[in-house]
Amino acid sequence: MSARTYAVMLVVGLIGCAGTAKQANVQEPESGPSSTASGEPQEADTARTDPNDEGVDELLANRCAARMGERDDMLVLSKKDGYATLLFGTDWAIECNDEKLFAAQSPGGTHVTIQDFDPGGPIVVPDHLEDLASRVAARMSERGFPATQPSPLKIQAGHQTVDAIFVSIDLGEAADQVVQLNYWTSRQRADGIVLDFHISTLAHMNQPQETMNATILLMERTTGLFTLLEDLD
Repeated sequence: MSARTYAVMLVVGLIGCAGTAKQANVQEPESGPSSTASGEPQEADTARTDPNDEGVDELLANRCAARMGERDDMLVLSKKDGYATLLFGTDWAIECNDEKLFAAQSPGGTHVTIQDFDPGGPIVVPDHLEDLASRVAARMSERGFPATQPSPLKIQAGHQTVDAIFVSIDLGEAADQVVQLNYWTSRQRADGIVLDFHISTLAHMNQPQETMNATILLMERTTGLFTLLEDLD
């Protein structure tokens, strides 16, 4: 049994990722918890604006913008940074700026982040993800939060297969019977810039198997739907 399978069997409960509000909230700084691409918590500041009345051209001109979909989901895209992603649920607090290229939080505590960096040349995505997740797992374990070994996986998204990686982190004394589930995927733009996508949520070990299955499915589907705008042309 793989580390990922073992961890998944222990944990359940998607906290967030499903909202009912009929408004997409794109935020500027106000205080509230967020999460970095490393999966570690950090403080974020935000103030709401509502982009729902903007046309497509105006949305594309923004650093990032969100539009509510037809099935209680939210399409987020950035012409400046060249990505698009779909978030399930509509009541997300979203922040986009030079410091945080993209950070989103659901009311239940699910976090999605996108960070960019210039590797100076082409990358092999599976190797990059292994290195990224291994560093996070090692750092968290050193801090007293045991992490599973990174588990690479393939996610089928439409007609394409997306490389991703999974790590579960035991929060131990900080939150009894709770683990943090983490998925990462990465895309390299034509100009060489790499965008790292990360989604994390908390899961309780004593929840029903059906809830756990829904959690994993939703997280993997969200990870697989992250894409580059240039790939949509």
